[in-house]
Amino acid sequence: MKKIFTIFAAALSILTISCSKDLNQIPISQGTTLTFYQSPSDFIQGVNAIYSDLRAYPDRLLNLSEIRSDNIYGVSDLGVRDWDPINSFQKAITGNAYVEEAWNIDFNGISRANTVLEQIVKNGTTINSATLQTRLDAESRFLRAFFYFDLVRYFGKVPLIDHTVIASEANTIPRSSVTDVYKLIIADLQKAVANLPASYTGVDVGRATKYAAEALLAQVYMARSGPTYGVEGPGLGLSEWTLALPLLQDVISSGLFVFNPSFANIFSYSNQNPAVNKEAVFDVMYLAGASTSTSSSLYGATFCWDLCPAIYFKSINDTKSNGSLEVIPVSNDLLSKYGATDVRKAFSIHTASYNNAGSTETRPFFQKYLDFTKIPASSRFDWIIRTKLTPRLRLKN
Repeated sequence: MKKIFTIFAAALSILTISCSKDLNQIPISQGTTLTFYQSPSDFIQGVNAIYSDLRAYPDRLLNLSEIRSDNIYGVSDLGVRDWDPINSFQKAITGNAYVEEAWNIDFNGISRANTVLEQIVKNGTTINSATLQTRLDAESRFLRAFFYFDLVRYFGKVPLIDHTVIASEANTIPRSSVTDVYKLIIADLQKAVANLPASYTGVDVGRATKYAAEALLAQVYMARSGPTYGVEGPGLGLSEWTLALPLLQDVISSGLFVFNPSFANIFSYSNQNPAVNKEAVFDVMYLAGASTSTSSSLYGATFCWDLCPAIYFKSINDTKSNGSLEVIPVSNDLLSKYGATDVRKAFSIHTASYNNAGSTETRPFFQKYLDFTKIPASSRFDWIIRTKLTPRLRLKN
């Protein structure tokens, strides 16, 4: 009996050791954070992955900001759409697809930035270039600040996560005060300003620059300067305009950014990225082309048609562009604001009637992101954050 027990104990010991080794194997079929960051190209890919979370940012601005503005009527005709509760300023919208997208994608970008920053500390020597290492660190901080600034403007207090966490830990992290979130944003952008280059060449054009960081930091100070409205939102009533001014003046005095004399050319498909469009301080860049199927490309821009009704594209026999499920018309209030000689109205707003399932549709919609000579051949159009060459930053929308 003793012999049998001894054999059983030995077998159990071997099994336990074997299971322990098997359960702690590092996957060999795909990269992980434990094995991936071993070369300069690995770190560049890691930072590129952070940029990729900017893909839906322009759509988000239209769906969560433009929808609730006075510029359009975001009221559906055929049932309740995702934009209806946004348009109506409803409070119970935690399950709204647009809200979930903003929360999930911004935090995904933050998580990726945290991973790169930690790996730079751990394996940064494998980059083999102090200059590149510093730049990648600064780019990651710029993007982390970008995502957090987006979050704080929509949600106010949010969980402050400046390191990689597992799911169970993430579920225990409470919301931090807006003040604390801003501390991280400002610290990240200050480091980005100090360490990012003024410009890029070749394949690196479009990455965050010193001036993009200055412009974003200025916008942060201006947001903090706004009134609180009695809520824990982005406005803190701090009156930090004097902190924003020198940053924007530095952007202007660089001489890298100038007005485009033609309003239409600002939105031209052939006048994109900071190397070509001198109004661009920073932009979200896309790859060219729609797919050969009826769906849009996974890489091309989709914001171009977000506020354009699908029935319009159907009326011109376009089977590749998607468009909104219903007409989201431009408001009469906005239409009345354009002067008789204002060239922006005809370019930006589609006012001609078109066929809608056998009837005539006359409600106007936004068209300025569309190049009708390229529909449906290309969905590549960059979303530009630009300076107006005055002490303020504005989004091109």
